[in-house]
Amino acid sequence: MSRDIRHELEKAGRRPAPDPDPAFAEALQARLLAVAATGPRTSPQPRRRSAGMRWQVGMLAAGLAVVVLTVLVVGRPIVPAPTPSAAPLELTATVNVIVTLVDGTTIANPDGLYLPEGATVTVGDGGSAQIGDVTLQAGEVVGVHDGRLQVQQPASVESGRTQQGSPGASSGARSPGTGGGPSSAPASREPTTGASPTSPSSPSVTPIPTAPPTSRPTTAPTTGPTLVPSPTPVPTLRFRASLVGASTISVTWSRYPGARSYVLVGTRSRIGTAARPTYPGSRILGTFARRPATPLLITVPTGVLQVKLLLVALDGNGNELFRSRIIRIDLPAPVPAASQPASPTPSPTASPSPTPS
Repeated sequence: MSRDIRHELEKAGRRPAPDPDPAFAEALQARLLAVAATGPRTSPQPRRRSAGMRWQVGMLAAGLAVVVLTVLVVGRPIVPAPTPSAAPLELTATVNVIVTLVDGTTIANPDGLYLPEGATVTVGDGGSAQIGDVTLQAGEVVGVHDGRLQVQQPASVESGRTQQGSPGASSGARSPGTGGGPSSAPASREPTTGASPTSPSSPSVTPIPTAPPTSRPTTAPTTGPTLVPSPTPVPTLRFRASLVGASTISVTWSRYPGARSYVLVGTRSRIGTAARPTYPGSRILGTFARRPATPLLITVPTGVLQVKLLLVALDGNGNELFRSRIIRIDLPAPVPAASQPASPTPSPTASPSPTPS
């Protein structure tokens, strides 16, 4: 834009604007008033109506939420919830007791064993056991079904009479001839002391004066003794198993610090090498609340050629604390009856025929 045109425009802008034509102004005003009178008038009623609708929708959503929460909280007992597992049945105070598992494996006197489902407890002659508040007597056979005890054979009457009629068997009284009674106690004696130096039987000895010991030059230690901290012992678990019969295995282990239960895992094979036991995953032979005081005698079914055992120590929450080494037990193969050598039978001896004369 040239300076002349800009100058002319600025000059025109400084001039006063002329007043609008009165006729044009009146015509424009009349037209605007007519358009305003004939157009749709906006009312706040629809807005109030939409706000009321939103409030109703909000109240309906809140009501639905309350209904859902009521169904979840109040109506929960209507739906059969899974019942918590009952306390395990712990077998204690075992005397002449045999536990038979579902697979046919038997364990003798497994003190502290949590009885698994399907196990059978047999109490032999003169034996007894405790399962919670239930006391088993000699001759009694009970099974575990659905976590409860079911009596399969009651205790024998003769053994019960023998236990009740022999008070000496249950009491700890000793016979007078054993020397355990109070009459056999020795008479009290005065405490014997060493001979007095003024005893008349002992000759008087004049002490020989000894020269005072010569003090040796000692050098003061520059530093105190160095205290070497003893290493903290690492807890370990000794697990042992050995074959003590044709198909019986003796199992023992030591107590592990902090352990609340022990799981004995085992695998077996009838055709060759047994699989490597894993936990969890492999067959559990037994879960014990504590270490049995006596060795476990585990008898496997006939025909098993190899057994592998693993012991796992768990804490109170079921977390693994220690895992033992795997022990392999090779069992002798059963000898079939047909392959046994038969007793030799004497072969018939041919008699010589007479020669004709």
